Amino acid sequence: MNKSEEGEQSYMMDLFRVIAVMMVLSVHINGYLNEHPHIVQLFFSLGAYGVSLFFLLSGFFTYSSIQKSSTIKEYLIKKAVRLLTLYYISLVMTFILDVYIYKDLPVSWKWLYHVVFLNMFVPCKEWMWWNSVNFFWTMPCFVAWYIISPVIYRYVNSFWKMAFFVGIYSVIVPVIKEWMYGFTSTQFANWNFFSLLYTFLLGVLAALAISERKEIICAVYTVFLGIIGCIANNRSGFFLFGIGFLLLILAVHMFGLKIRSKIGRKILRMLSISSYAIYLTHYFLLKIFYNIFGNFSWALSYILFIFSALCVGIVIYNFVEKPITNALRHVIKMRAKGRNH
Repeated sequence: MNKSEEGEQSYMMDLFRVIAVMMVLSVHINGYLNEHPHIVQLFFSLGAYGVSLFFLLSGFFTYSSIQKSSTIKEYLIKKAVRLLTLYYISLVMTFILDVYIYKDLPVSWKWLYHVVFLNMFVPCKEWMWWNSVNFFWTMPCFVAWYIISPVIYRYVNSFWKMAFFVGIYSVIVPVIKEWMYGFTSTQFANWNFFSLLYTFLLGVLAALAISERKEIICAVYTVFLGIIGCIANNRSGFFLFGIGFLLLILAVHMFGLKIRSKIGRKILRMLSISSYAIYLTHYFLLKIFYNIFGNFSWALSYILFIFSALCVGIVIYNFVEKPITNALRHVIKMRAKGRNH
């Protein structure tokens, strides 16, 4: 793939990332809207599977990120700086808001689960507040993926190897869930890292298919995988949407779909790079302004929330996340140079 193709693909990946964040925002505002039509409720509820697209995109870029890093340590440090900086700021703000301002949640040592990302690794019979404060249930999945991805990269480094791996894993996921149902809640069994690992693997599969020019083979295999997965009782929305998103990514590449508008590209890039900040801050808007949403029509409330969430996320990215992560990268770089000398 030449640089021009990579540039075009990156804009389309920006589009997919924006679609993912819009889906997540839609499902989270769904419960706050006032008397919106049932069909709209159903449509917005599908936004829950935007998380599947986030995971798939993470997998899609993982191998190239590892290849661009001189060592695995460098790769892990880059991911830690990118992932943890804004997360811990958001976690502290969530603690202050929920414990001391709104007093909705207790002062408890179980907040530490979120500090060390055990909130979705410690099973419980009921879905508890400490499993997913501020929609943080996804964070252990991201962290676990970035930790184990170098190992997967070393041993599963071709399209056919990954096709076999993701195929086997997709089939055994229902067995894993059924086993977990015996000692944990349904949400925990369905949303933990081991039950959703295949979404990251689907992203890697797409990237390998594109790099090895096996897009058509991958598309046929993906349809086959969807059928086999359903036969094996893996019919969750995460799996089905993951299959659909994979096919869309392949279609974009095979048919050479492009974003031709320069303004459109700039807007997509801005929203894409701010998507993590949007995800981690939209909870605060829901928490603080939930009463206001009920005073307007559902359509106006939805537009106001989406617009404010995007704007706040962009501001937080540019004035909080970006400066802090750049400063940390600079410090890490200077320390590395100092050790070399």
